[in-house]
Amino acid sequence: MINNQWEAKFVGVLANYEEVERKPVFVNRENSIQFYIKIISTEPVSFPKNSVKTVTCFADGDLNTRWGFEDDIQKSDTEREEALIDFLKDSLIIFNPYRTGNATREYYVAKNIHLIAKKDSYLPTTRLIPVPIFNEKPKDNQESKQTREEFENKLIYEKHVGKNIYVSTEVEDNHEIIAFRDQEESIFLYGEFESHTYAHGGFKFKPRGNINLLSLKERNYNENIYEWDDVLFITTSSYNLILNDLKSAEIIKESKKVTEFKNIEETPIEKEKEKIWFNYLKELAIQENLNFSEKDLYNFHACMKTKRLVLLSGLSGIGKSRIVQLYAKALGAESNLNFISVSPSWTDDTDLLGFPDTLNNVYRPGDSGLVNTLIKASNDQDNIYIICFDEMNLARVEHYFSQFLSVLEMEDRKILKLYNSDLEHRFYNSEQYPSQIKIGQNILFVGTVNVDETTYHFSDKVLDRSNVIELEIKEFSELLEFGKQKNIEKLKTIREQIGEFPITATTFNSFSNNDREMALSKSDLELLWEIHKVLQKASKKFGIGTRVVKHIDQYLKNIPEGAPITKEDGIDLQIAQRVLTKLRGVEEVMRELVGNYDEQTKTVTGSLLIEKLDNSNYNFTRSKKMIEQKAKELSHNGFAI
Repeated sequence: MINNQWEAKFVGVLANYEEVERKPVFVNRENSIQFYIKIISTEPVSFPKNSVKTVTCFADGDLNTRWGFEDDIQKSDTEREEALIDFLKDSLIIFNPYRTGNATREYYVAKNIHLIAKKDSYLPTTRLIPVPIFNEKPKDNQESKQTREEFENKLIYEKHVGKNIYVSTEVEDNHEIIAFRDQEESIFLYGEFESHTYAHGGFKFKPRGNINLLSLKERNYNENIYEWDDVLFITTSSYNLILNDLKSAEIIKESKKVTEFKNIEETPIEKEKEKIWFNYLKELAIQENLNFSEKDLYNFHACMKTKRLVLLSGLSGIGKSRIVQLYAKALGAESNLNFISVSPSWTDDTDLLGFPDTLNNVYRPGDSGLVNTLIKASNDQDNIYIICFDEMNLARVEHYFSQFLSVLEMEDRKILKLYNSDLEHRFYNSEQYPSQIKIGQNILFVGTVNVDETTYHFSDKVLDRSNVIELEIKEFSELLEFGKQKNIEKLKTIREQIGEFPITATTFNSFSNNDREMALSKSDLELLWEIHKVLQKASKKFGIGTRVVKHIDQYLKNIPEGAPITKEDGIDLQIAQRVLTKLRGVEEVMRELVGNYDEQTKTVTGSLLIEKLDNSNYNFTRSKKMIEQKAKELSHNGFAI
């Protein structure tokens, strides 16, 4: 979203001639002194830093009223300009930028000016990184006093630690290091954090690994740190040094954690909470008369945790939509679930997202409500949102979903572009519908698909970015016993054990395993490589890309503890859901891959894929069954779908 003002504090210095390509200080047409500030601190992600390097400021504002600069209008313009240069040359300028202007040209103006002295270590190349300070002593922007021990416990349990109005709260502007100031004015540094959310209770930080602690007064960083109110502005060299020093610093030990689950001794809190929550999901399915297999529920949950697009396939009426509704209800996100019915008439992404109406200077969002949901989710990062595209392949997905296919693959900064940012000045509703929307870690995407004569096949571009789950049909006789298992009191008890409800985005993200160590072994990778070579030999459009290998590994790491899915099952599921879904074609291409289906013996012979799978240490039950089905299709139709 493009802002008109930024609450986060910026730091700058008086610009020079080369940086503004004109006089950095000049007397303007209103006979007041105007000057340019070069930004030297890290800007929020919403600030157009690539195009805006300097902001303008007026000396008759804060410099005059707050900092005592006296502009003698009786002197010549040159003397007045030199007086301001002399006044500012030894100062850093702290300010808030404001965007102003009109449809043809915009300006960035600095307001709320504060000055602090440059240190002897200051160089023209100095860049500063803001680090938020949270306080023991109550301040205007904090609700109540908190001791250092209370602050650390909040960090450990990923609770809200308070507000800080002087640094960016935008989710992409990660604060790897944060600080705490006690009543004796001692400052302690904590890190390293990989993300944060911001809500009414302020910041909530997610650690990258251990949370380590440094005392600022015990380290020799001060010459490269500027302290202003509740922010430390640290030079990039010292910032990197602190990050490195934190790795070997004191760890906030496990003994500081007050165990929330008394009967669990060694299981990490996040995994135990996930286990309890999943029991709630299963019990809720019973209460809702949904007869899903336990393996399907675990598989769906593991796929959702990977933050990829999840596609649910299967017979009509099997419960594809209901499993999405169940999942949302178990998370407490029913009100944040948006079911979008795909229309066969959709031909491009304007049907889904909307379009810029340049004739009337407004943005026209699509009837799907998707844009409104995405904007709401971007402003509510603490809650989970689920978007389900119902009957997704009634239209060509790669046409109306084209932008998402690129956006969802971005690891860090997912930005959906609605229209050219140059039009924001013209559009009357640009505040409601900005030119771009950030897709946060609190949004999950899922689609339901049918395979019949009324639908389109998915392209490789779609399948390469998706997990395609074919839901299992359980025996109908199980329905007789299913209703007898209902137990409302058991459901209430499990929900109480979870603690928080609804499940926050931070908690849900803590269920995910982002460990960099691979779950796939060397022999697993060699098997995938052998399958890739066989596929490539049949057709250059077949194969297993590096992206898919990484996604398979991520899936394996996110199979919940206690799931009836072993590593062997997981690899089998992923080959079926990520690799074999892309295999389709005529007999000349497919025959060697899937083999010959014998109607008499009901077996497959001569399949290179099955041969490779048989040479491994795994059974690959599901994958072989899928290959058998494709061999049967070849036998009956002359092509496989």
